[in-house]
Amino acid sequence: MSFDKNWEKLVYKQSLQINRYPFDWIVSSTFNQIKRFNKKKVLELGCGTGNNLRFFRDLNFKEIIGVDGSKTAIKLAKKNIKSKKIKLIQNDFSKINFKSNYFDLIVDRGSITHNPKKEINQIFDKIYKFLKKDGLFLSTIFSSRHYGNFIKIKNKSFKDEINSKEGLTTSFFNQREIKNLFSKFKIISLQLEEKKSFIPNNKKNSAWWLIISKK
Repeated sequence: MSFDKNWEKLVYKQSLQINRYPFDWIVSSTFNQIKRFNKKKVLELGCGTGNNLRFFRDLNFKEIIGVDGSKTAIKLAKKNIKSKKIKLIQNDFSKINFKSNYFDLIVDRGSITHNPKKEINQIFDKIYKFLKKDGLFLSTIFSSRHYGNFIKIKNKSFKDEINSKEGLTTSFFNQREIKNLFSKFKIISLQLEEKKSFIPNNKKNSAWWLIISKK
């Protein structure tokens, strides 16, 4: 099991990370990279309560599947989303299984990065298998420059953010590691997004890799 149960107990059950709107990078990347939507199949890993799934529904994707390890997140997503095109699955990423060469688009908005690195490599093997030839994989992954990387204990970070002594399982990557992780894919775009804290004397600067890749 790679899913950290603290996401269920300390995040979604506490009504944290209940995002209402699709993430802007997912929106812009989808529009920039895909011309027609109505014949496309999309999978989101770490769909949460379904904010990005609603976006894909509104674009009229042919088939939409969302996977999350949290029972509470999936329950909320089912309540908030009503569409025959959308299928919601509660499961660990390491245990999912779909047909080979099936999806046109697979999306990961900061979910896979919350797994141990060994498991992340295995998840990437699955993603490569599930994607069609020339299929796209959009992913956001924590950079090693993120503040969480400097305060982690035993691969756990963000304990203050979720009010826990344990924190969340999190992996951080430098550029070389990202390129190794995506070695099977063709990287179309690799960007480092850094945001400095606006609070004086607060050094909690965030940093993400934004990756668009193709099989």
